[in-house]
Amino acid sequence: MLILVIHLSAGPALAETEDVYVLYAGGIDRLDTVTVHSPVDAPAHLRGGNSTTLSLNEGGLAAYSDITVMPDGSILLASLSGHGVMHFDTDGHEIDRFHPAANTVASAVAAGFLAPGDPDLLLLSHDDPGRIRLFDTLDAGDRWMVVLGRDDAQGQMARSIVLPGDRVASAVSWPPLGLSALEIASVDDPNTVERIVWSHAHPDDGPGDPVAAGIHPVRDLMADRDGRMLVTGADQISIVDPDSGLLWAFSLGDAPTLGGEFQSARWTDTGLIVAALRQPGLWTQPHVNHRVLLIDPDADDPLLDYSHSLPAAPVALESARGVAATGTLHYDADAFADDEGDLSLLTISDGPSLEPGQPGFDESTSLSFTITNEGDESVSLRRVEFRTASTDCDDVEAFLTTWWSQDLHLTLAPGDQWHPEGEVLRADQLSVGAHCGRLNLVGRNATNHLTGPLLLFEILSPDGQGQVIVDELGSHDEGSPDGDPGLGDGDGASSGCACSSTPASTAPLFVLFWVAVAIGRRCWKIPTAFRTTQSPPL
Repeated sequence: MLILVIHLSAGPALAETEDVYVLYAGGIDRLDTVTVHSPVDAPAHLRGGNSTTLSLNEGGLAAYSDITVMPDGSILLASLSGHGVMHFDTDGHEIDRFHPAANTVASAVAAGFLAPGDPDLLLLSHDDPGRIRLFDTLDAGDRWMVVLGRDDAQGQMARSIVLPGDRVASAVSWPPLGLSALEIASVDDPNTVERIVWSHAHPDDGPGDPVAAGIHPVRDLMADRDGRMLVTGADQISIVDPDSGLLWAFSLGDAPTLGGEFQSARWTDTGLIVAALRQPGLWTQPHVNHRVLLIDPDADDPLLDYSHSLPAAPVALESARGVAATGTLHYDADAFADDEGDLSLLTISDGPSLEPGQPGFDESTSLSFTITNEGDESVSLRRVEFRTASTDCDDVEAFLTTWWSQDLHLTLAPGDQWHPEGEVLRADQLSVGAHCGRLNLVGRNATNHLTGPLLLFEILSPDGQGQVIVDELGSHDEGSPDGDPGLGDGDGASSGCACSSTPASTAPLFVLFWVAVAIGRRCWKIPTAFRTTQSPPL
């Protein structure tokens, strides 16, 4: 019997590679990458990467301060050119812009997602003065904004990031004081600082506040899921524990052949550190000190490799894998677990109702109702609104006026209820007359869902008498059938404009007056007393 023995030999193990974007100073139209090459049987090292051309919708160049890669590989760039936060696809084409109140942005990370490449919340930082804001991309407005200032100096922001446990961390410095700090606060209460790590002992130290020497002036910030922070100072890269202080550091003195200052540092997906060195100043040209370093914090000799000199000063680094869109490695802020759900599962009871039900124009009224999740799945609400139409409920076509709204940003589990607490509405925000109201629920994905009973109510004039709308430009009092109903048949008038009648004896004067008003597209809201006893004030 012949026995054939075959020896199989394994080929060389494949090396792991990871591309890292390099963001340059000045007006740029491209992103370069360096590649971290990690062979199984040799030390990791850097290789040259590729370039991605940035294509703005209106063309041209722009200056940026920070880069964040989304889970789908698309790119957020914080603009120094007044463009807010710009969103590019993986090919470098601009696909969106987000415009906070301050369009010059120091840093930008994602704080929530509708999809891997669709952020609904951005955590932004700004300078002059140093402040952070949680920006809602769907509502195009702030959830909150906090100034990180001191009585004796304005803060200069390096970066703000999202931490596990619904917290945010900000790296801020006060150059006139020679002081830097890492401030940690809750997303729900950003004004209350839970923990501060100082660059050195300071009179404002609280009980137990740790010190991490060497982080001033702070330039960059990142974290991992264990709560450790990777902090870039001008002279030192540090790993910091917010509870105990400095854990590890790599200073320029550990690389005597290199010069310049540290500008940015990021953990790679494999746990190594890439750091950017730059020559101080605004350099948009090559310099021998513009480099990327590869560092192993667990090695006895941490500096593994460094790149050739770069074509301009590096501003920020970021892994192209999109593993730290929140600023924390491998943490997505539970971004994809909280779906909107089915808004039709939410029912309205105990309302909507107003008290008083017919408020005077110069009075207030309170709104009450209860929302209940009658389904078997959770539903996430962004906002609830009470919308109105200036007509009775038989003729309503659309509810165009939002009389009241409240941001909720909560998830109702099956059986959960929510109701407003003492909401007061001012009647003078609507016109005198009949109105129809209905509740509108806005889901997490900004889906609108009109639901619940219709509510017919009336806003009374200050003397307690109602007003009946005759057409879009005229109205008359109940009990005054002989009053002039107004000009024309309302063609070409502004929707919802209800003007007042005048006594017949002064009709020629008021015809001229109302013609002028109609031409100017304005409409007086005239109390009943003026309509029956005197001319309206001009």
